[in-house]
Amino acid sequence: MFGVINAEFSNTLLQEHLILARQIGLKHVIIYINKADLVEEDVLDLVEIEARELLSAHGFDGTVVIGTIERGVLKKGDKLEIKGDGREVFTTASDIQVFGKSVKEVRAGDHCGILCRGVKADHVSRGMWLGHVGAIEVTNHVKAEIYLLSEEENGRKTGIRSGFTDKLFCSTWDQ
Repeated sequence: MFGVINAEFSNTLLQEHLILARQIGLKHVIIYINKADLVEEDVLDLVEIEARELLSAHGFDGTVVIGTIERGVLKKGDKLEIKGDGREVFTTASDIQVFGKSVKEVRAGDHCGILCRGVKADHVSRGMWLGHVGAIEVTNHVKAEIYLLSEEENGRKTGIRSGFTDKLFCSTWDQ
């Protein structure tokens, strides 16, 4: 379905179209904001927010994040937060899919896609963490015990010194 919102006026027709789309089983819609060049940027932002709220109210919302559950259980409807990259985003798990099929919950070890209500795609990026509210603690300091492979183990020929820098990989991010 392709819906059109007029940026100059409130459009209740879109709401009716979304109700009909849901009733006939459409899973995807595209919303086009018409006359966007005729209004101020802040008005355009309000129109976009209104459109997203309408989409959310009718089950056409959110951004899908994909990953593997590290620990615990995640259920449809759980309140979540996404942290990392200097950002913190709060959301709700609108839907959970495993291999393209909706499921009610996922557990540690499951690879899944989570539909995050009200989250724009540009608010999340690779390497961010998603979890229940209060479960994620972000830090920029790590205390680690490191084992360096010897030369016989195909490791470094020399040790490391203070100020040494290298690339660090952890889960889905690298620095």
